[in-house]
Amino acid sequence: MVVLAQDEARAFEHNYIGTEHLLLGLLREEEGLGARVLESLDVTLEEVRAQVARIVGHGDVVTPGQIPFTPRAKKVLELALREALTLGHNYIGTEHLLLGLVRENEGVAARILLDFDADAEKIRNEIIRMLAGRPGSRPLEEPAALPGSPPLASEVLDEIARVRREKEKAIEAREDERAAGLRERERRLLRAARHLERAWRGDPEPPRRPRPVPVPPVQVLSPQGDSRTTLFPLLVGWLLFGAAAGVGLLVGWLVWG
Repeated sequence: MVVLAQDEARAFEHNYIGTEHLLLGLLREEEGLGARVLESLDVTLEEVRAQVARIVGHGDVVTPGQIPFTPRAKKVLELALREALTLGHNYIGTEHLLLGLVRENEGVAARILLDFDADAEKIRNEIIRMLAGRPGSRPLEEPAALPGSPPLASEVLDEIARVRREKEKAIEAREDERAAGLRERERRLLRAARHLERAWRGDPEPPRRPRPVPVPPVQVLSPQGDSRTTLFPLLVGWLLFGAAAGVGLLVGWLVWG
């Protein structure tokens, strides 16, 4: 969705990604819950695009490479993480970004939504209604460590710290099942924070690591039949036989001169 927002900014020849571009990107993600919520409230992509053109207008500079976020757009991304945690979700979806847009309440996107009579209460109620009928949630990629930016909300960091403390207590009490659940909760919180950090900085998603292909052991045919044996045990056997023969010769030489 962030990539779609960047495309919208380029289409308007803007040198920034603002809340209006996030809203347009969200509407273009047609399969997302956020777009379906807005469709149910009669908010369409074409009409929002026309409103952006009326309020902001077109720029005259085409920005190559990554386009930076405005402070308000960064705030929306952080609020989206807060909304995900509030709802007990382990991912950041278009519905959370939509909640972040209306919660920020001062950007161009919030102004446009109010023009469509789509206020924060209506949007939140419709999201909760649709979530109630949607099974499961999708997992995110695992991060390497706790991100240092963007500056996460204090409740986010507190939740991560709380989960870690509870996990350590469960490990000490040898409550393996509970510790495993808390470990998974910690990983998912960090995953969501890492995704937010990459979106906040405009970084592309890292490529997935290829899984190593298992290499079968080298095998040779046994000279005594059709059964197969690994090369390593065969070599070890020959080495042991050679060592035993050498020891026998040495003992014979010492005894018989």
